[in-house]
Amino acid sequence: GRLCERGQCRVVAGGACAAAGVCADGYACEAGVCRAALGTTCSARDRCAGALVCEDGLCRSARGGACASTQQCIHGLVCNERLCRSTAGGACLDARQCVTGTVCDGAGACRLPSGAACAAATDCAAGLMCERGRCRGPVGSTCMTSDGCGLDLVCDAGRCRAANGTTCAGATDCVAGHVCVESVCRADWGRQCRVPVDCAPRLTCESD
Repeated sequence: GRLCERGQCRVVAGGACAAAGVCADGYACEAGVCRAALGTTCSARDRCAGALVCEDGLCRSARGGACASTQQCIHGLVCNERLCRSTAGGACLDARQCVTGTVCDGAGACRLPSGAACAAATDCAAGLMCERGRCRGPVGSTCMTSDGCGLDLVCDAGRCRAANGTTCAGATDCVAGHVCVESVCRADWGRQCRVPVDCAPRLTCESD
């Protein structure tokens, strides 16, 4: 079909075209046919341009597609930093498909990273737990700050480790300069201590 637009006859959805200027406003010339562009009205028999989807009468972007507002995204997605993205709990293939502040975990869902505020364990990325309102990792998991580590753990050189006096399963569970003695982390020679029990066997705590 054609219509008169600004004093010129232009082609609408489904009509043949040779260049973009032939199509009416809101349409793009694609493979010789005028297709509805992002945000343009569409019907079941009209095909939207590119990877756009006709949903509820509008051509919308799918996950990872460009947008200027959430209305231009398919249902269930939001427009975040000019891309249609999933919110926490939504499906994803990579981090670009998740809203800012979330990550795409190994289970293919957008979840909260280590240290983020949470309400339940299902809010957090795979391998993390929700403790005292934060997503926290177990011993050995990566971290930025101690807020991202489980209770009684600290972030030491980018890994969650057990502090002095807390339980451990092996030396690598403990913070640097500590050893695991009878399932408890103890300070090795030259490390800070407060009382003798902080120290490894055959060591004592003395002030300078």
